[in-house]
Amino acid sequence: MPNPPLAPDEGVVLHLSDPQNLGNNGFQHVIYSDLNGFFENASMCTYLNNERYEGVNRILIKAHTSALPLYLVTIYLHNHYDTAVPYQGRITDVRDGKQIGRLPLQNIPGNSSYESPFAFFDQTLGWTPRSDQESVNLFFNTTTLGFYATAGQMVVNTRLSTYVNMTHFCAINHLSTSQ
Repeated sequence: MPNPPLAPDEGVVLHLSDPQNLGNNGFQHVIYSDLNGFFENASMCTYLNNERYEGVNRILIKAHTSALPLYLVTIYLHNHYDTAVPYQGRITDVRDGKQIGRLPLQNIPGNSSYESPFAFFDQTLGWTPRSDQESVNLFFNTTTLGFYATAGQMVVNTRLSTYVNMTHFCAINHLSTSQ
């Protein structure tokens, strides 16, 4: 005898993997209501002992582009190092992972933050997102020293006149301390 059908959104399971084990893939738990435009990052992640998670400090997933004008994004990068560090960003398409472009950021002084609307990245790259490019992934690195920064993204929900922190995401693969 078959089980009765489940009501919507009950018993849903999604398994994700990173077959190349790059450690830079992740996911978010986002709730959204089309009726009122409310959305929130509800990510709750599993963290393992003796694993390295510093990689998530340099990645922003699903940053909204100008194709979503009601949900504008501001990008933040805080330099934890005690001197100025030159950071750079790489932007990739969410749908296929193809690189859209790379751009250097100003030297961020020690113990300070860089803040920029996402439109800066569009303009600097001379790139206009297609209508289906609502989101991109951003990967930050530096060509000097180690990576001593934390990246973040805040979305302005213009429909509700609120800010939403969309920084946090869960890693698919964890990087072992033995690697």
